[in-house]
Amino acid sequence: MQGRFSYLHTAKENPYPSIAYRQSNGSGPGEKHVKVVSFEEAVSYIHDGDTLLIGGSGGGHAVPEALIVALKQRYLKETKPNRITLLHPVGIGDNVSQGVGHLACPGLLKRIVTAALVNSPAIQKMAEQDAIEAYTLPPGGPAFYRRWVCTPS
Repeated sequence: MQGRFSYLHTAKENPYPSIAYRQSNGSGPGEKHVKVVSFEEAVSYIHDGDTLLIGGSGGGHAVPEALIVALKQRYLKETKPNRITLLHPVGIGDNVSQGVGHLACPGLLKRIVTAALVNSPAIQKMAEQDAIEAYTLPPGGPAFYRRWVCTPS
């Protein structure tokens, strides 16, 4: 994936509910460029087999819900990306209709690495049926990984 999404805002955090911020390196040392893009454009940078790290917690606390929905809509329209790995340090969902449960589409996910599947019954069902690989780890491991990956070098 080219560039880096340093932070993706949701409607609750941002007065512009249909945009994401894409960060890339500038031409000079330490220079960064930030481009405002739609969620649809943001998910277009996700390719087959990529690993997607999603932050947030539970049923809506700092969860990029619009980004998750945009990814599902892209998959339903294009069947792309497929077989991605999803990593999130804690459970993301409200046990009904929010969170990563949107991504419970056959072929979209290859694996999920998280601390909890209970917030997303549709994902949990896919794991129980061996439709995806599912790994649950104590939340400290994935949280540390997130800090390590997202810290500028």
